Amino acid sequence: MRWRHELHWVTAMATNLLGERGGPANKSPATETSPAQQMQAVRQSLDLIRGQLAELAARMDRHRELTARLEEENRNLRNHESERRQEPLIKGVAALVDDLQSLRRHAQSDAGSTDAVDWANNLLAFQDQALDVLRRNDVEMFEPRVGEPVDVRMHEVWRAKTTDSLIQDMHIADVIRLGVQFADRVIRPAAVTVYRYQPPVTDQGGTS
Repeated sequence: MRWRHELHWVTAMATNLLGERGGPANKSPATETSPAQQMQAVRQSLDLIRGQLAELAARMDRHRELTARLEEENRNLRNHESERRQEPLIKGVAALVDDLQSLRRHAQSDAGSTDAVDWANNLLAFQDQALDVLRRNDVEMFEPRVGEPVDVRMHEVWRAKTTDSLIQDMHIADVIRLGVQFADRVIRPAAVTVYRYQPPVTDQGGTS
């Protein structure tokens, strides 16, 4: 019958497969196997194939995860290298903005001079152009708020100002220079003056 012929063919394949893996095919049967035994061999072969497919799928998943991780790390390295190369130029433009701000303040201090006012307006226009160039390249110059606590990740202390208020200690008293942030990373902290607590002197020469 045809089904017996097909069963015999599948059984032979299963036997060969099991034999390659060191299974029952290594044992030569003394008598011809029955249909039930042949079906059992087929089931064993299918179970083995399922196991091999599951193992292969797991390996492929691990390979895809590893490949994706390596590609992400490679992209991060390239981006970091690109950002590192741009930092000197960005800091140079930021220094130009600092100079423009300083010159503009000096020009504005001479309020009685028409030329000084014109200079201040021109300097402001140049400063705005420089800031626009930075913003279009994902760069922001930030100014801390006076009175906020010092954050060593964002601020660099250049000067200190004494205070008799313990609450003001290590809080910003003045901003000397703007900070620079590039791609969500601070590449130049803002330069600030901070309050430092000094206990008030008593009449006896001590501290209160």
